[in-house]
Amino acid sequence: MFALLLGGVLFAAAPDALALQEFKLDLKQVEYKIHSHQVEIDLFQERLQKLEKPQALSTDKTLERRILQLEKTNESLLSDLKTLKNHLNATNKSLSADIQSLKTSFKSILAILEDAEGESSTY
Repeated sequence: MFALLLGGVLFAAAPDALALQEFKLDLKQVEYKIHSHQVEIDLFQERLQKLEKPQALSTDKTLERRILQLEKTNESLLSDLKTLKNHLNATNKSLSADIQSLKTSFKSILAILEDAEGESSTY
């Protein structure tokens, strides 16, 4: 018979019984370590999920909001460009009419001046 001191308890048993008790004790320790590791893994997985999900969702939402803002800005710019183009076309037509009117006025003034020169030479 052998005597074994485990955790302050003295066990007296036959060699086979002692080996079996040691094996059971080792098995319990391994089970405890596995359980401890599993708890740690679960905690790390929870932390990882908490870190990944909000960022992924907020990043997706932020990108969607940014895209919507860009689309609105693009629509606004297109509208402004169309308005500017229409205004430019109207201004060009107005300027063309004003230039044509000025040409006509200058021709009339030149004709009057030429007539005036011709009359002054007769005096």
